Formats: sequence, structure tokens, C-alpha cells
Amino acid sequence: MASTFGPQFPLSNLVYYLDPYNTKSYSGSGTTAYNLIDNLPSTLSSISYTSSSFSNATSGAITSAASYNLSLTNGFTVLQFLNLTSRTGGFFSYNAGSNSINLSTGGLTPLRWETYASGGDLYSNTTVPLNQWHCWICTFAGVATGGTGATSSIYYNGVLDNSGTINGPSSNNAVFQLGAQIGPCNGLIGPTAFWNTALSASQVRAAFVALKGRYGI
Repeated sequence: MASTFGPQFPLSNLVYYLDPYNTKSYSGSGTTAYNLIDNLPSTLSSISYTSSSFSNATSGAITSAASYNLSLTNGFTVLQFLNLTSRTGGFFSYNAGSNSINLSTGGLTPLRWETYASGGDLYSNTTVPLNQWHCWICTFAGVATGGTGATSSIYYNGVLDNSGTINGPSSNNAVFQLGAQIGPCNGLIGPTAFWNTALSASQVRAAFVALKGRYGI
């Protein structure tokens, strides 16, 4: 396997990182994957392993065994590499009450980046592609109290796709879940990362460039 993190991959404030390409995160068999940051387990339910990727056939999810209690006053960032066969369900969640941090499509053509249960939705301008690898990196600038608006951005393959002011949380205490939100997704899931800060545009680009070579992007 290649190294855990590619060159210039942002490590500061990285909280959760699952990588099916790396044997320290997933051995290639079994129902347990490990967060490369703290080595805590996540459980694979109806998830298989295909070509160094987690494969979800519309019924599975990967869920962290531990809840992560985080202050989000400096914002947050989610990265996910995907290769989908349909635009069903969702791909990432870190939810507790109104603090709904999600990536999903739910049958729609754009990506939905949700950061709060009320007024916290931003949609991509790019249609979520099918049957090809691609990368979404979504950021939120941070707020002082839950439900306060701040700048949110969606990057597609390392390039800014859309941005706007939407509502977000100041803290959250929840499990991380991959491969499901609203319902399970259908397709392959590559590396997934969560930073407890809003990455800059240059950091977003660096994160994408560090991993994109695996997928021919």
C-alpha cells in the first residue's frame, strides 16, 4: 500500500480519516475499519471491499464505535472520494439533533451539503457524476452559536463549485457514518476525512492532489 497521507495532505485539526487503500485503516477483510488519527474502530455493516474501496450495494453503512464531541467554532471540512452507480441516499453524516452535518443526494442530481437542520443547505452546481471517481470537499467557516450563518463552500475535484452563507453548529457530539444519510448510497467509497477547521482553498487543493492519483482523476 502507498503511504497513509500523500504529500502536502493537511494534517492539522484532522479528526477522522478512514482509508480503504491503507491496511492500517482496513485490512481488506472483516467488519472493522480504523480511524488513522486515533486508531478507534468503525463497524462495517453490509459493506464489502472492492479494488481498495468500500463498496455499498444500497443497504450498508460504516459507523464509528465512538462518539466524537467536538467544538466547531473554527468551522469544519469533509472530504470524500466516491464512484457511484446511482444518486440514491447519502454518503456522510455526523448528526446530533439540529447539528446535521451531511453529504447526500437523495435522488437529486446535485450534491447537498447540509450543516444545520434549519437553513443549513448548500447545493452543488455540478451534477453528481455516475460510474466515475470524483471528489467532494465541503467547508464551513465556523460560528459562535448554533444556527448562526457563515460562509460554506463546495469544491468538486479540488475546484470551487459553489459557496454561500448558511446556518451551522458551534459544537457537535455524534458518531461518524459513511455510506448512508437519508438512505444508503450505491457505489464505491474511497478515503473520507473530517477536519475540525475550515480548510483554505489552497489546503483543499492540496488534499485533493495528494490522493487523486489513485483514481485517475
